[in-house]
Amino acid sequence: MWSWAWSRGVAVPEIRDLFDLQSVDLEVDQRNARLEEIDRLLGDDRVLKAARAKQTTLGKQSEEIAGRQQDFDLAIATFTQRIEAAETKLYNGTITNSRELGDLQADIGMLKRQRDEEEERLLYVFEELEQTEGELRTLTTRLTAAERKWESDQAYMTEERHDMQREIAELSVKRNAMASHVPPADLALYTHVRKRHAGHAVAIMRDGTCVSCRVALPSKLATDVRAAKTSVRCPSCGLIMLAE
Repeated sequence: MWSWAWSRGVAVPEIRDLFDLQSVDLEVDQRNARLEEIDRLLGDDRVLKAARAKQTTLGKQSEEIAGRQQDFDLAIATFTQRIEAAETKLYNGTITNSRELGDLQADIGMLKRQRDEEEERLLYVFEELEQTEGELRTLTTRLTAAERKWESDQAYMTEERHDMQREIAELSVKRNAMASHVPPADLALYTHVRKRHAGHAVAIMRDGTCVSCRVALPSKLATDVRAAKTSVRCPSCGLIMLAE
């Protein structure tokens, strides 16, 4: 796995091998990050709970409005009965006194006005009930679809989690085998740089420029990188350089 460049009789591993080790480590990092995300999302039904709470609230509002509708219906029916009874009394000839007839006609007019007011209020209740029930139907439809998607996503992520764990285990075996051939000092340097640079330790030098930070290396350092006789770090970003 290792090829060696010689400088003053000291064997120095090619940086390419560290770069390959980094590639495996980054794959492991990527999968671990996804595992953390999956663990956070598995069982997280807060959105569904909020929707269900809203559904319950709308359901109670709908019941309350429907109750008010029934009260108005009853009040209107009562006014109608009183009006009909008064009109029957007015026109059946049982009352002959003109004053009493006038009072009865006034009562009928008042009852009709009161009934009209109740009917107008009932119209607003109808509109409110229609709007609330419409919102409830829309929310219920969306909630049903969201619950199905949530269950599907949960099943998919559970399977994906299993795959991630298996791939991480395989990559870890590969990574450990590669790292076992790295001299402790080089591995320590590699690990140190990776921790300080978000998982990256080695960067490509292309045409004398660090691809990571886009800064040109001094000519002597660039020559040392090409010679691969020792580990050279970019003076700008601190990553270990690998000549392309």
